[in-house]
Amino acid sequence: MSTFSSLPHFPSTRMRPSKSAALRWAPLLLLGLLLLACGGRSGTLNGAAVPDHYDFEGGPAPAWQPDKRLSIGANHVLGVFNNRNPRHPPGTRLTLHGLAAGAPLTLTFDLFLIGTWDSGGELADRWELRAGDGPPLLTLTAFPNAFSDPDETLPVGNSGWVTLYGQPRAYWVVRQSVIIPPDCFADGSLVLTFSAAVTGRRTEFWALDAVEITPAGDR
Repeated sequence: MSTFSSLPHFPSTRMRPSKSAALRWAPLLLLGLLLLACGGRSGTLNGAAVPDHYDFEGGPAPAWQPDKRLSIGANHVLGVFNNRNPRHPPGTRLTLHGLAAGAPLTLTFDLFLIGTWDSGGELADRWELRAGDGPPLLTLTAFPNAFSDPDETLPVGNSGWVTLYGQPRAYWVVRQSVIIPPDCFADGSLVLTFSAAVTGRRTEFWALDAVEITPAGDR
């Protein structure tokens, strides 16, 4: 038995929307166009858990500070970053407002690891993600950056190459996924800080791309 059998049947008619209805939708359409122009963000507004997405292919994304970008082939990424090189920002911060409270979020992103990141020893590197002033939500100390020669010119399993300081640098892309507890944005605002401590001033960099924030149950 159809679950819709009790609904009344209305003859098919073509009706033109009223002018007042069109005016009611106009602000929403304008808002959508503005959000699409801001780096691909769809937004979380008025406590609604709407997914956020940033691909850094559009205009400036004010939620990111700093919003520095690099072209890798036909793609744009947020970066590059290096805490030891004054020519580059040490990291970046994402600030969101109007988040629905009470339920965790899932943050996923592509982490570009460029150059000769070290997973141990005296030159060990470190990458971190924090929410506000709290403890790290994600800490990385092991990296896929591997080379088959002592001079580190023959990368193994890299995703591609990018030129920095006139030299081709191998890079690896690692997809990350992190659960953000609701107490990190109990007041509806969330500040995420992405940072790293690298030992190479001109040989180790990082960048971000394809950042998504969704309700944890949606993934």
